[in-house]
Order: sequence, then structure tokens, then C-alpha cells
Amino acid sequence: MKIQNSKSFGKETHHPPPRQVMPMDRGGTSAIALSAMCLALFMTNFDGTATDVALPQIQRSLGANVGDIQWILNAYHLPVASLLLATGKFGALYGRRRIFLYGLITFTVASAVCGFAPNLEILIIGRAFQGIGGAALIPLSLTIVTAIYPDSEERTKAIGIWSAVSALAMLAGPALGGLFVDVLGWQSIFFFNVPLGIITLIMTLRGYQEERYAIAQHLDALGL
Repeated sequence: MKIQNSKSFGKETHHPPPRQVMPMDRGGTSAIALSAMCLALFMTNFDGTATDVALPQIQRSLGANVGDIQWILNAYHLPVASLLLATGKFGALYGRRRIFLYGLITFTVASAVCGFAPNLEILIIGRAFQGIGGAALIPLSLTIVTAIYPDSEERTKAIGIWSAVSALAMLAGPALGGLFVDVLGWQSIFFFNVPLGIITLIMTLRGYQEERYAIAQHLDALGL
């Protein structure tokens, strides 16, 4: 029988389990992170629908033909559709927060490029980079929402809010975009994303901390 050390006799020594590091603290920062993810989703969905309203004015301003108008749309939607799965994989490999921030910065800078575009070629290039950034924002905003709410009931409510913002952006795009185009010109629908992007960046840095990954995965480049 082992005899207990006299200094600790009568005292029960507890060894608490190691603290599990969560992606972020609970409470107010959860709401900040959720708001940031919703803003990011709003930007991408708003841009996709508001641009449709601005096309006639863009066509007159830049002297575009029907084929050019198609590329203004395709330059955005093709990268989004093509890279959705890839950016989700990158997030799993290198961190959701990191890839999300890369996408956010890309989308915000590309929006400014579109707003300042002096010709059709620059506008199409800016739209393509918007699509690349949007491909990161759409899937990773949802995965981050699920990560910051481990409780199933809270997660369900958060995803409901995220989905509602997505629908709201689709509705606001034609209405608010049309108002911007009529009052401020077609460039305003792209400049609108710049302050939203900066606010989202600050909120993400404040409300969501980077996870540490310890997984052994590889990137299937051919599959992508």
C-alpha cells in the first residue's frame, strides 16, 4: 500500500483536464463573428444580383456589346462555381479563418478595381477576382458559423440567420442596386462592397480566432 506524502496528507489533489481551445470565446464575440459571416455572405449575394440591374448603364458607359455583357456576368459566376469545393478544402487544410480572410481581401480589393475600371477589360478582370474571393466567402462563412456554435440548438438558430441574410441579399440586390445605379451610377454597386469588406475584416479579426489543425490530409490537385 502506497503511503501518501505528509505534506499533501488530507488534501485531495485534482488534476483538471487540459483546457480545450475553442475557435473563439463564447458570448459577445460569437455574435460579432456571426455578424461578420452574414456581412460577407450579404456582399457576395448582393453583388451577384445588383450587377444585373447595372448592366444597361455599364453597356452604355463602356460601349459593350451583348458578348461583353455576358462576360461581365460569367467572369464572376464561373470562378464562384468552380472554386467552391476547392476553397472549402483549403479551409480544412490551412485554417478556415486564414482562407476566409484571403477571400475577403480579394473580394474587397477586386470590388474597388471594378468601381474604378476605366474600360471593359479591367472590369472583367475585377469581376473574375471578385468571383475568386466570393468562392471562399460563401462556403467558409457557413463552416465558421457551425464552428462557433457547438451547441446544436444555437447552431440551428445561427444557420437560420445566415440563410435569412442570404435571401435578404438576393432581394436587396435588384432594389438597392437599382437605387444606387440611378442616383450614383453603376460604379456605386461595387464601391458599396468596400466599406462592408473593411467592416467584415475588422469584425472577423476581433470575433474569430484561428483554429489549430492537426490533421493529415493531402490536396487532390487533379480532382480539383
